Amino acid sequence: MRNISAISLLLLATAGWASGTGVCNCGAFMTTDIGDILIVELPALEAKNCDDHKGCSRACVEEVGSGGDLFAMAADGTDRTNGQALCDEMGKPIDNKLIYGYYELCGGPWEYTGVSSEQALCCDDNGQHQYCQME
Repeated sequence: MRNISAISLLLLATAGWASGTGVCNCGAFMTTDIGDILIVELPALEAKNCDDHKGCSRACVEEVGSGGDLFAMAADGTDRTNGQALCDEMGKPIDNKLIYGYYELCGGPWEYTGVSSEQALCCDDNGQHQYCQME
């Protein structure tokens, strides 16, 4: 069954290359002592092609919206802030961490969009988004 899934995925990826379109993924990353970690990945977007790095990066910045403001309301239709959405994903206390926007085009490496959060992310012991000061 695993081989069938792998072959199906390969065929879908090949179809994307052949049709001239690509897949653009957007993610929010946080830097830790052990390296950068993906906190949340947004639903995939369609890219013009697999060479459209500027378009994919721009689409990810627009998809997140609110210019990196962690206190703006999240675009996911819930009644929570962007920061609270990230705290919910993390599920543990976070203290003074900037969040960085990245994109991935057609299964390539994650690349920095040039955009980070306006504020540091702080999540208390109860998973609640809090104001915090940069260190």
